[in-house]
Amino acid sequence: MPSGTITFLLGVALLQLFAELPSGHWLPLVAGAPLIARGFLRSRKHLTAVIAVSAGFLWAWLHAGAVLSNPLPESLEGENLMVWGTVEELPDSDGRRIRFLLSPDRMEAAGTPVIPPGRLRLSWYGRNHPEIIPGERWRLLIRLKRPRGLFNPGSFDYERWLFQNGIRATGYVRDSDQNRRQAVGGGLDAWRNTIAKAVGEALEYKPGTDLILALAVGDRREIGSERWQVLAATGTTHLMAISGLHIGFVAGLVYFLARLMWSRCASCCSRIAAPRAAAVFAGAAALGYAGLAGFSVPTQRALIMAAVALGAVAAGRKITPGFGLSAALLAVLLIDPLAVLSIGFWLSFAAVAVILFGLHGRLRREKGWKAWIRVQFLVGLGLLPLLIAAFDAASLISPLANLAAVPWVGFVVVPVTLAGALLLLLWETPGAGLLEVARLALEKPWPLLESLSGAEPVGSSVALWTLLPAAGGVIWLMTPRGIPARWLGVMGLLPMLLFRQPDLPEGMARLALLDVGQGLSAVVQTAEHVLVYDTGPRFSATFDAGSAVVTPYLQTIGRQRVDTLVLSHGDGDHVGGLSALKETFSIGRILQPDFEPGTQTCRVGETWNWDGVRFEVLHPDFKDGDSENNASCVLRVTAGGHRLLLPGDIETPTEERLLDTGAPLRAELIVAPHHGSSTSSSAAFIEAVQPEWVFFPAGAGNRWGFPAEPVLNRYRENGAKALITGQSGPILVEMGGESLRVRSYREYARRYWHQ
Repeated sequence: MPSGTITFLLGVALLQLFAELPSGHWLPLVAGAPLIARGFLRSRKHLTAVIAVSAGFLWAWLHAGAVLSNPLPESLEGENLMVWGTVEELPDSDGRRIRFLLSPDRMEAAGTPVIPPGRLRLSWYGRNHPEIIPGERWRLLIRLKRPRGLFNPGSFDYERWLFQNGIRATGYVRDSDQNRRQAVGGGLDAWRNTIAKAVGEALEYKPGTDLILALAVGDRREIGSERWQVLAATGTTHLMAISGLHIGFVAGLVYFLARLMWSRCASCCSRIAAPRAAAVFAGAAALGYAGLAGFSVPTQRALIMAAVALGAVAAGRKITPGFGLSAALLAVLLIDPLAVLSIGFWLSFAAVAVILFGLHGRLRREKGWKAWIRVQFLVGLGLLPLLIAAFDAASLISPLANLAAVPWVGFVVVPVTLAGALLLLLWETPGAGLLEVARLALEKPWPLLESLSGAEPVGSSVALWTLLPAAGGVIWLMTPRGIPARWLGVMGLLPMLLFRQPDLPEGMARLALLDVGQGLSAVVQTAEHVLVYDTGPRFSATFDAGSAVVTPYLQTIGRQRVDTLVLSHGDGDHVGGLSALKETFSIGRILQPDFEPGTQTCRVGETWNWDGVRFEVLHPDFKDGDSENNASCVLRVTAGGHRLLLPGDIETPTEERLLDTGAPLRAELIVAPHHGSSTSSSAAFIEAVQPEWVFFPAGAGNRWGFPAEPVLNRYRENGAKALITGQSGPILVEMGGESLRVRSYREYARRYWHQ
């Protein structure tokens, strides 16, 4: 069974590599692959593998097709729609809006029935919006758009997350007298919401309440970005999700207590053996705790794995660890094949597999703390290649942090939290007391975790070819004692830890015009240096382009320092990510038009050379009367025979001034001034630049209509090819070689769930 499950998994994973979902014409070929293979393969084992791969591919295909089967028509985007549906999961409120999931069962456009596209993610703006409770039924006047998100190298793939969760449109609720609550809340999510509210009020939302809510009901809405950074740096984010670890602890604790108590009852044991009875109680506890988490995808995986193990005990059957793991894996894939899109899926099953491989079959097994230390070592070592492949970095401090944090949270904090949360509904005073104990048990050691988070991670910009020898090296290191030369496994890890993607040759530059929505951020990389031109917008108090887009990109290309940061001007869509960038990277110098402490003035005439690449500031000249846009820092980059012009948000008056002064504007590449507004890119300016390519940093469906159609046409009439970040995603250019290489990231990296 293990080999069949693995090949089924390969088939499911294979579909996720497709840029487009295969059409129905391919169905007979995939379904008939085993019959075709039967004529070539003599081995029954090999034929079984082909059948399993085909079955996995078909199952994932059918599941994905069902999710994508009814998209929101493009003609309905931005139109008023009336929808009837039920609120799902826990709403998220940040003061200026409340965001929630709605499962629609009816929709109308101008009175005409429309088939709902699937789950909707809606925002209700304003401080006076009504309270939204899970399970409520609402009639709402809304506007929708199809799933769309920023898609950049190293960044969170929002469209994949929406697809995986069955969310087929996002939008907002319009102010209207027609908005009505039609039924009160009820069900599991309403119960979770009640518990979360009671826990928060009992603890008066003191520090640590956010973590208690996460452990009690899987409510992580209150955890701020600083908390997540500490947890991520120490490899302990899994502690704040009700997942396999917590469900395993709860099931194990209940199993131990139930078996102990049952074995003391002779009449009970005469009817049902204590281990079987304990397994039933443990399974019920695991099911209840998973319900508290709302049966989230990670919780479902953990529950299935626990159910396989406990079911075997309850049935009085002995199964091998490998069989149990593969049975749980197959069950997860049958229930939700799209789970493979989550890194948590791979990490959870890989962690269990690593532990089983590292502990099973040894002649002498460690016990107690020695066994626990070995488990942490195995998980830290075994998941190292996977973590670096997924996140471009892994924390070497993680095993040490987990060594203490996991048993403390599992054996102390989680049981006390659950006891307090459940008792709170029956007897408030002792319940609140237990929750306070759990809060202090988490909050008091937090400074220690913060100090550990300062350790530098390993791995950055890893070459894909190094992952295979790294995996082989890890397996060799974890083999039992007696296997000769186990130390040679270290040699397999060295390429991944030491080898980096080759730097750019002398005289070449790489441009990444990032997709930051309606705003601008560009990164120019040379052999040994990196320049960031603008940092994009700030979308909310907790979300900005600096942390969500620019920082992940710089980490992906293996840069820990920004040599020069150019801020073209002070508009929010250009400097919104500045704080996040300053917090993450050391910055050599900052150039901007207006002088501020710690910055240098961007002034016409300044030049410098990096690795054979020339940088020239063409503007501003600080003449009176310039608006902030017209005082933008204009930068030209020359690499080999190619030139790039970064003009910020200058408009026609500054364009004319540059023409009058004879500034060297000629460039094969230009980022359109002011996002392609009608107040810029005059015909004379375009004629002077003579670009081969023009790039518009404009968000999809932005309210200003950038780029303006006349501007786009002017560039095209001049022979320039155009790309818009809101459509193409990031634009990646290599310049300085024999020819320009221009690529649309969304075009070559897209998957079938992307628009």
